[in-house]
Amino acid sequence: MLRLVLASHGRLAEGMKNSAQFIAGKTAEIYTICAYLEDKVTLESQIDELFSRFADTDEIIVATDIFGGSVNNEFLARIRKQNFWLVSGMNLPMIVQLTMIKETDDIQSKIEEAVEGGKEMTCFCNPMVEDMSKEKEEF
Repeated sequence: MLRLVLASHGRLAEGMKNSAQFIAGKTAEIYTICAYLEDKVTLESQIDELFSRFADTDEIIVATDIFGGSVNNEFLARIRKQNFWLVSGMNLPMIVQLTMIKETDDIQSKIEEAVEGGKEMTCFCNPMVEDMSKEKEEF
């Protein structure tokens, strides 16, 4: 089974899950880890508990909030021991694309497409508006 794990500092992962499901529907098994919300709950224990529910044959994609952050680093440290794909810098366009991946797909290439799609949908809009205004003035 294909599993998608969203992990973040605070509640970002929950918000991403809710928004992705609002846009795309409940197309995938999505799990969240919202780190550092409770003093007595460690990130390590959250990951251990979640991964203990997965079968060895499951295909697991993990998306984290920021590369180099403690959440991403904890997953990076586990890649060699546990088999999963890891992407960082999650944004909503990327997550929506990740939810569309099927177990029968070439998962790695679909992840690469989702990462690229997330990059393409990130932009600074003001210069575009200024360019459109200039084009209107020229007519």
